[in-house]
Amino acid sequence: MDNDKKGLKIKRGRYLKALAGLLIFAFLIIVATVKWQNANKIDYSKEKNEAVFYINKEKVTLNDMAYLIMLEERRTEEQAMIYSPDAPKDYWNSRNKGRILSASVKKTTLQMAEHDAVMYRLAKKAGIKLTDKEKVEVQNTINDFWDDLFDIQIDKLYTSKEKINTQIIHTAIAQKYQSKLADEADITFVRYGYSGDHYLNLLKKKNIKIKVNKRLWNRVRMGEVTLHHTKVNFVHKGSKIKYEMNDLVDLFKKE
Repeated sequence: MDNDKKGLKIKRGRYLKALAGLLIFAFLIIVATVKWQNANKIDYSKEKNEAVFYINKEKVTLNDMAYLIMLEERRTEEQAMIYSPDAPKDYWNSRNKGRILSASVKKTTLQMAEHDAVMYRLAKKAGIKLTDKEKVEVQNTINDFWDDLFDIQIDKLYTSKEKINTQIIHTAIAQKYQSKLADEADITFVRYGYSGDHYLNLLKKKNIKIKVNKRLWNRVRMGEVTLHHTKVNFVHKGSKIKYEMNDLVDLFKKE
């Protein structure tokens, strides 16, 4: 009996030591992760002019991507608040086809930014202009964008509102050119989308090379650029940010 008790004590001691070792290891991993995250944090307002990617050596910056980053973070956060209203971050950390959702959103945002930047540049070369009717539609898009944002996104805006509005105008011009190409080829709009076969062939045909600055892009944490998940984010309703056409005339003139 005494031997049995000694055996149990030895086993219990080994178990406790193993458990303590695992806890210490887990703690060290957490500390190392926090240190790495702090060391790789981006001050977006200071680094906004850094290149995220290059189109044939022409840089596209964090500043140039601000609209799409805000848009995709807002869209995803709205879904997150349906999925897990008390802890939206859980949705960002969930898996989508084996991939963490935040990583999928980040990948898609970059692909969209690359696509829109390419299409906008080609549209300008092709002389694409917006009609008066299309400008009104863009005005409505701009006002809807600002009205739908979360409060915190406006607080964490790392660029100017004028820059965001300009990007929305550029997106409209890019989409008009995309529609033109699709109509001429008698195919659907999406085939000239960021993953469409005709768009990928267009890159080859035009000899367009895209190079990502991974040193910077790897540090971007989608879901935490214009959001913050230590609290619930409430949708910004009844925004006081509103643009009349006269407010946008100068931006349209630049195009």
